Amino acid sequence: MIYTNLPALVLATPLVLACLCFAFARRRRVVQLVSLLGGVGWLAMAANLAMQVHAQGTMVTEVGGWDRHYGISFVADQLGAMMVVLAAFIQLAVGLAAHARLDRKAEAFWYHGLTYCLAFGVTGAFLTADLFNLFVWFEVLLISSFVLMVHGGSDQQLAGGMKYVTLNLISSVMFLAGCGLTYAHTGTLSFVQLAQVGIPDGPAALLVLAFMLKASVVPLAFWMPASYPAAPTYTIALFSALLTKVGCLALLRTLGLLQNEIWFTVLGIGGVLSILVGSFGLIGQANLRRMLAFSSVSQVGYIAIAIALQQPAVVALLIVNHALAKGGLFLVAGEMERLTGQTNYRDMRGLAERSPALTWAFAVLAASLAGLPPTLGFFAKWDWLSAMADRPFLVILGLVGSAATLYGMVDVYLKAFAAPSEEPLGEDVNRLSRRRQWLMNVGLGSMVVALVALSSSPVVNDPVRQAGAAFKGPLVSAATEEVRP
Repeated sequence: MIYTNLPALVLATPLVLACLCFAFARRRRVVQLVSLLGGVGWLAMAANLAMQVHAQGTMVTEVGGWDRHYGISFVADQLGAMMVVLAAFIQLAVGLAAHARLDRKAEAFWYHGLTYCLAFGVTGAFLTADLFNLFVWFEVLLISSFVLMVHGGSDQQLAGGMKYVTLNLISSVMFLAGCGLTYAHTGTLSFVQLAQVGIPDGPAALLVLAFMLKASVVPLAFWMPASYPAAPTYTIALFSALLTKVGCLALLRTLGLLQNEIWFTVLGIGGVLSILVGSFGLIGQANLRRMLAFSSVSQVGYIAIAIALQQPAVVALLIVNHALAKGGLFLVAGEMERLTGQTNYRDMRGLAERSPALTWAFAVLAASLAGLPPTLGFFAKWDWLSAMADRPFLVILGLVGSAATLYGMVDVYLKAFAAPSEEPLGEDVNRLSRRRQWLMNVGLGSMVVALVALSSSPVVNDPVRQAGAAFKGPLVSAATEEVRP
């Protein structure tokens, strides 16, 4: 274990960028420059952190020099560092797409600063070393995400935002109560110390339910299909790629701290229900955003089962695949709606003729989401099925879930892309300027390219597996050395 300020510097970067975006909020060009160049710099710093952790081992920052059992600490293990890289990449790619779609009014009201506040909370949640500060970071990202959800102020956004924030506030109350009861029973909230004493059933129930709601695991997942269709697609792309992953990683880190192993079973049952509800829910949807939201519920089910069966390498692959594929698909959905003026994909038609590049992007992202070879989704689902080989029911369930996802994606392709338009294609009334179209192409294209690169070979995506496999518990590995440099 190495004591260094690098994790704290990586964490502080999105906060600095958020402050700069707020300070220059009325100067659009300056904000765009800060957002884009700052995003590139943050991604480079996150990648450097991941490489340093891979080469040298877990890195720890103790704020103010306090011992991590009493003060605020940030711990970057391989899995946490990989998740920060993923967050930085998603933030940059979706930020480019948002630049293409935001109008002047939306940019003037601090949108970019809010996204970096969200990134600040997400990064803190990935790197924190204790339960209470995990709660703090959850609140940072919740506040930012709620403002982003209602940014624009339409009635639909406000209605969806109320559903989103109400259920997430309930989750926060359960989380805080769980923290309080945990401290009352154990006298600590440090992950390292909790690994030694364990969390009793009372607070464990509150924590598991809170994290299941954050991750959108059935029966606590219905806020997602209710709220996601309301917000702009570039905002939902950011949410779907990152926010549920924070809940999933919290479950992975804390489930091993619990005294009673029954909670693994509870999460596993929730994962099974998520695959079933998400799979059958997406089949009946005509609204493209709701379909993708139900698909997210299904994909989270795979992750939940992998966590319950203690398969961190599989969890890592599933998380990366879903973040890239689903984030990209929401961006594609936004372009489909812009080109056709429709939200019902069955009414779109003719998109393959209108935009061949968008058609290819949809095909790659949808194939990876469904788990078709040779995509990253195939490697992730193959590893998942291999881990379930001695559980035939789960194997069948996994295949059914993938088949349902494939059916939904093929239906979208046939009706929205392949079906000829009933009217001659006229001039695109919502056409983007050349500069904005370039930003959209780079943002969406970077997610497709990243997915293709990770899909090219098991050797290429093996570092993702290694980051997951290196996870030996809730930061317990960080306690194996006490020697400071």
